Amino acid sequence: MQPALDFTPRPTLTEPQIRVRDLRVKYIHTLHQLVTERGLNHTTLSTYNILIKEVEKRHPDTQSANPQLGGKGHPARSTISRWYKTWVQSLKEDDALASKARDCKVRLDSYSESVLLSFLSNTFNGSKSEQKRGHYTAYCEHIERMPLERRPTHIASERTFRRRIDELKAFDHEYESANEAQRNQLLLTLTRKYRQNYALQRVEMDRITLNLCLIDDDTGKATEKVSLLVAIDCYSRLPVSVVVEIGEAENKENVVNLFQNMLLKDSQLIGQGNAVNYVVDNGPGFNNNIVREIVKRLKSSLIYTPALKPQAKPFIESFFSVMRKQFFKGWTIFDSDGKALVGIPGYYAKRTAADVGVNLQKEARLTVSQFKDQLHRYLVEYSNKTHGQTNRSPTEMWNDSMHAHHHVSLQALPDYEAMAPAFNVFVKQGSNRLDKRGSVRLHGHDFASPDLKSLFQQISLYKDKSSGKAPKVAVHYNPFDARTVSVTALIPGENSHKEVLAYNRDLELDAERISYEELAGLKPKSFGIYSDYAEPPRGKLVGDVDKLRKPKYSNKSKRSGTKAASFEENNTRSLSAEARVEQSHLSESQCASLPDAHTALTQRESQQANEGPPSDWTQSKKTKKNRKRRDNSQW
Repeated sequence: MQPALDFTPRPTLTEPQIRVRDLRVKYIHTLHQLVTERGLNHTTLSTYNILIKEVEKRHPDTQSANPQLGGKGHPARSTISRWYKTWVQSLKEDDALASKARDCKVRLDSYSESVLLSFLSNTFNGSKSEQKRGHYTAYCEHIERMPLERRPTHIASERTFRRRIDELKAFDHEYESANEAQRNQLLLTLTRKYRQNYALQRVEMDRITLNLCLIDDDTGKATEKVSLLVAIDCYSRLPVSVVVEIGEAENKENVVNLFQNMLLKDSQLIGQGNAVNYVVDNGPGFNNNIVREIVKRLKSSLIYTPALKPQAKPFIESFFSVMRKQFFKGWTIFDSDGKALVGIPGYYAKRTAADVGVNLQKEARLTVSQFKDQLHRYLVEYSNKTHGQTNRSPTEMWNDSMHAHHHVSLQALPDYEAMAPAFNVFVKQGSNRLDKRGSVRLHGHDFASPDLKSLFQQISLYKDKSSGKAPKVAVHYNPFDARTVSVTALIPGENSHKEVLAYNRDLELDAERISYEELAGLKPKSFGIYSDYAEPPRGKLVGDVDKLRKPKYSNKSKRSGTKAASFEENNTRSLSAEARVEQSHLSESQCASLPDAHTALTQRESQQANEGPPSDWTQSKKTKKNRKRRDNSQW
């Protein structure tokens, strides 16, 4: 039976209806082609799975709806079947797929909502001004400057924008008045709102100081307190850089090492790359010209969050909370004897009045290498364990985003060797001279290259030869990589600066990365955790160590071995206090040779009485007497 024809004129579709119709047409036309060409049933689950893959392949913009990429999901199988039935009954009229006309504006789709919240988390939280209209103008301009392939389909209205800001302010007020458990729950809620669309879109960095001391592997003595610098990818929840520092205050050198480790990886911790946005706080390690210059060279954006506002970085704060519970308090260690120990030995949580007197150095039980190994194993387990919010492991989320990154404009994924010159940002102080052999000297090492020698010849054309001095240059270096330096010089004739890369003569060209401190035989200020031999995940929070140790202490000065006289012996011999002290300083043989300490002291006192007072004492007595007479005469 043919369906009845409907000649009722259809009203003009509104813009929201057109957007809904165009979206549904992508699914229905693809489904109709599968049904007619392949003979598939449009209601089965197998046909639905094939349909989703074909739609994502033909229309890459629909991939943002994929739950694996942060979307809310494609339309359900029953929904698509209902659309297909309506389309067939309307004689394959595409306008029949349009939604009902609405008087109000439609809600933002998942991608448009994520762009709005990402803008608020990056711009509004990092700005001192809270003017809503000004931020809305910046939001609209931000959308206009986005690439077409990343631009959202909807722009939030000013009313919606203001309502989102009010929600953030209410959240901040609730967070400040909440306890620790409530704050952790609020951070989890905020991470669900700040939805990211691909890996390396937003990376949060922070530093955590631990009440933990370790044991030096070489000396066996206890170290100072341990701190961690961590960078986490907000899309996949994968730690992309971890640096351990011992006994160091927050400084820019170790933060540079954190950025360097962003470009490193091993076989198990696969997070590697340069992020689009780096979100940091206003600490001295991050808020400085060195970090800003590195981010500029990496062609990324640096976003600062206000001080004392951890909710502005919910992903890294939530990760720290999980790591305290699972690793520092819940990690199980088995030694070679089979003895189990729950929690990292020597670690104390927030200091309370009960343990304020605990000496952390005496409580140290793990060596630096053992702690590094256990931390690496935990991060491997964390990266391969299903996350509570994404229902997938961070490693799976990362791999899926890397394989499907063609629908977004991702940053390049270079390794460290390709980007090593970008970290030569520290400047050697003082006067730096370029040798005629094409070499410069830094920290006791000579750096040279053919390009540097050519630079010397170019500068020499304009140099005052009468002075007899080598030309001045600026030497830029990286404290954690002593293989190369960047030499910058001003070309007088061209009025421009030229930068040349020079290599360490004391190292091979294919040498591994090494710091200047390590070349001098010292321990580096900070170090990464990547390992050449990475053990695969076990699926449980358990680690093994050979043996737990105790720290060594400096030995006190040894005694002479002389047995001191007892109190009763000194009383029997009727020794004075002076004689007792003098006898305690003598050795055993000297004490035996003395006839009697009391007799010796008596003889010395009688001798002093016969000789009279010393001459200087008599002169001093006369001087005092004359001064007293002079003072009386003045009165």
